[in-house]
Amino acid sequence: MLLKWLSGGDSKYLSAREFFDGATNMARKSLKDDPYLIYDMIRLHGKRIQYDYLSDFLKHAGLEEFYDERTKKLKALEYSHLWINAYDDSFAPDEFRWFLDEVMHRGQSRDGQTTADLNFDVVLPWPWRGSRLTNCLKSIGDGKSAGAWQYDDLNHTLDYWEEIGIFFVHSGNHSIATGIMKSTGSLPSRHKTDMSFMYKYIKSDGAYYYKKDGDSLKKLCDVVDPNFAIIYELGRLAVENDLNYQEYKKMRLMQKCSKS
Repeated sequence: MLLKWLSGGDSKYLSAREFFDGATNMARKSLKDDPYLIYDMIRLHGKRIQYDYLSDFLKHAGLEEFYDERTKKLKALEYSHLWINAYDDSFAPDEFRWFLDEVMHRGQSRDGQTTADLNFDVVLPWPWRGSRLTNCLKSIGDGKSAGAWQYDDLNHTLDYWEEIGIFFVHSGNHSIATGIMKSTGSLPSRHKTDMSFMYKYIKSDGAYYYKKDGDSLKKLCDVVDPNFAIIYELGRLAVENDLNYQEYKKMRLMQKCSKS
């Protein structure tokens, strides 16, 4: 029974909401001893999203030499496929304009450079053509035709969601995925998204997202990705406790260097 539960073989034992409650309860307990464990947990759930997509892409793309209908079934790792999609059938239609104007528009990317380390940070590329990824894997690296992985300012574009320390990829998906798979490379994100407006208005219980209106909650839409719902609410805990992802990252990298 325990092995079946741990392997996820039978999801009826724990619902998405129960998984969510378990993760957020664990994070709250960590606040007393090591508050920055919240970011360790965010990275853990974020890396799962990252690895699951890349692993599934390789399985699909490996069936054919070139991109085909199978890889289209993989949803791009954009916020609308992980967090909230206002165009989804489950989204409350009367809140469409409010969501775009009051949440997304006010929190839209602003200028500000932040470095993403492909061997540490949660960076979410979504390669979409098998042949392109294969070419990158074959040519990028020390001793290979293209040399070591390098940032390309004409191709690589990221959007940094500051409160959760996650980088969404807008372009350069195949080469960035290559850097992640080879555990090398860093690049700047020239845009940041302010999540503070999101936390003022929107919360999740692991099954749904809700609009906060005073003390009342109105259902906005279904949760699309349970791991990202957890990440979103762990980010709220980080904000409420004045935690900063860049300070966390600096501390963890210094700890790693001191042990090497």
